[in-house]
Amino acid sequence: MRYVIAALFATAFTLAATTGNAFAKPADVCKMVSANDTRAWFGKELSVSEDYLDKPQSSQCTWDSKREGAGFLMVQIVPARYYEPHRGADYTPLSGIGDKAFFVTDLGFLASAVKGSKAIAITLRGGSSTRATAISALKMLVRKM
Repeated sequence: MRYVIAALFATAFTLAATTGNAFAKPADVCKMVSANDTRAWFGKELSVSEDYLDKPQSSQCTWDSKREGAGFLMVQIVPARYYEPHRGADYTPLSGIGDKAFFVTDLGFLASAVKGSKAIAITLRGGSSTRATAISALKMLVRKM
C-alpha cells in the first residue's frame, strides 16, 4: 500500500509538471546532489538512474544502489501551485526550512516544502537513511533551489 501511495505522489508531481512550466530539468536536479551527499545520507554512494533523464516532462532525478534495499533517493521540483500536503500518522510540520514544509514516513521517508515559486519533494529509503537524514537533505536542497 505504501508503494502505491508513493507512486501516486510521484505520478501526480510528474503529471503536474507536464501541464505547466516546470522550473527544473532532470539534469539540473541531478546536479543538486553530490556523491558525498549520498554517502552521508545512505552510508554509500548511489548512482543517478537514467530512467527519467530523457523524458521532457520530468522534473525529477533519482539515485539508487545496484543492490536492492541499499538506498534510493528521488528529488522532484515543480511549480509551487502543484504542492500537495500529505497526511499520515506521523505527519510532522517542519519550521525554518521553507513554506509548508513537512515530513511523513511513506515508502521510506518523504519530506516536502515550498520555496517561492517552486515546490520540492524528496523520498529516501534504504541504506542508513533516517528521519533526520530526510530532514537534513530537505534543508540542504531547499537552500540550493
